[in-house]
Amino acid sequence: MNEDNRQTAALPGADADQATPDSDSLVQTPSKSTRYGDEIIHEIEKIFPDAECELHHESPFQLLVAVVLSAQTTDAAVN
Repeated sequence: MNEDNRQTAALPGADADQATPDSDSLVQTPSKSTRYGDEIIHEIEKIFPDAECELHHESPFQLLVAVVLSAQTTDAAVN
């Protein structure tokens, strides 16, 4: 199949002529919501500077499972 016969799928929110991103457009700048989220995290860190996770975990996956389980019972029972 040559390049002329290829069909490109439009990216969500993109115009048809911008369906295929070039290498420069792959670098993303933080969105407004990401910057706002960073501000929220910064404020929480100021309010609770010594906060530590009460759930024992050795990997991000274990932490995820522990968080889901802790929604059903106490952190002590999950640990």
